[in-house]
Amino acid sequence: MFVLRGYCNEKGYLGNEEITSEHYQETDPCPSCGQVKLCDVHWEEPRPFDDGDIDRISSEFSRDGGCNVFPGGVPGPFNPRLVIFVDHPAINKEDILAKIRSRIQRHMAGQRTEEIIFVSRHRFTMQRMFGIKEKFGQLVDQWRFMDSTFAPLIQFRDEAERWVRSYHSQYQAIRPMFRGVINV
Repeated sequence: MFVLRGYCNEKGYLGNEEITSEHYQETDPCPSCGQVKLCDVHWEEPRPFDDGDIDRISSEFSRDGGCNVFPGGVPGPFNPRLVIFVDHPAINKEDILAKIRSRIQRHMAGQRTEEIIFVSRHRFTMQRMFGIKEKFGQLVDQWRFMDSTFAPLIQFRDEAERWVRSYHSQYQAIRPMFRGVINV
């Protein structure tokens, strides 16, 4: 999968808009506007998350309690916030669903999960991972089926937070504050 980046003479900078293609294509005429020799655009293949990306993004949560990350390295103490890096090359949809099932079981046993945040490079890579276009709410409903208090905040976002889908439940609990990033 490729994403179009660069400057389109008609639409401007294409950093926020996601024009995708399954195959690498010519960029003249411009795939965005159709103009010939006026745009400076190119196709990029999204790069998966690496350990540096995970550290950078998960550090966003260090000031308000930290988080567990998945996939991660050495397991650490339980944190009520879990950040899942969808574009990591070491995981697939089944791995993510197994982690969610594990968190649901722990939640029902008393280790409360208050937030789950899914992060991907681009909206389309999140959609591709879960095999859906815009029905993330249906996934959330499935995960909250056994216990409606599970993860009062479930969020899907790209790494720069230009695309964000947040799903709040009516059950908000006070989350204990932990410090640092924990890998699980």
